[in-house]
Amino acid sequence: MNPEDTKKAMSSRLKELTSAVGGPKKLAEISGVVENTLFNYLSGRTDIKASVLIQIAHATKSNASWLLTGEGSMMRGDEGAAPTAPTA
Repeated sequence: MNPEDTKKAMSSRLKELTSAVGGPKKLAEISGVVENTLFNYLSGRTDIKASVLIQIAHATKSNASWLLTGEGSMMRGDEGAAPTAPTA
């Protein structure tokens, strides 16, 4: 897969996760990623940094490997569970 296709595929998976958590505003809120930066990742204009990918995966309890490669389940651990914001 060429780099442009890889970026589009990661953007598509990020969109799927964004939808699952309740939209871009909610993902920005729970992950701490600035909303404008998130929109750049979602549009595929900007390559997502590894540190941000891990930050998003941690905040949503999603699988960073899935976000990066598309392999495995969207969620880590509990198969089929919807991503959620961490509880206090």
